[in-house]
Amino acid sequence: MNKIQIHFFDSTGEAYDATQCDENIKNGDVLVIEPEQVVGLADTWPVAVTKNAGHLHSLSDGNFETYNHEFGENAGKRVFTDQQIRAAKAVAKHWGYELQI
Repeated sequence: MNKIQIHFFDSTGEAYDATQCDENIKNGDVLVIEPEQVVGLADTWPVAVTKNAGHLHSLSDGNFETYNHEFGENAGKRVFTDQQIRAAKAVAKHWGYELQI
């Protein structure tokens, strides 16, 4: 089982940028941006699990379980595990943030 880390940021722009260059942030780690009431999952295209997304991406159907890699060697495989999705949603609920669909 992989350890999921929670990373805190002052803005969704800062969080997005960090997912692109900070090697300590792994795919599926949880991103918390309290000032914008956003919780997301780290990825090349970080995705918000909350209704508020800021500069993070949103899924039009809110179905993180079927969100697949589009390019590269992982194309067609799931981006996030059930454990990662549950962790991000639990953090959002704990902070009182409205979840996406």
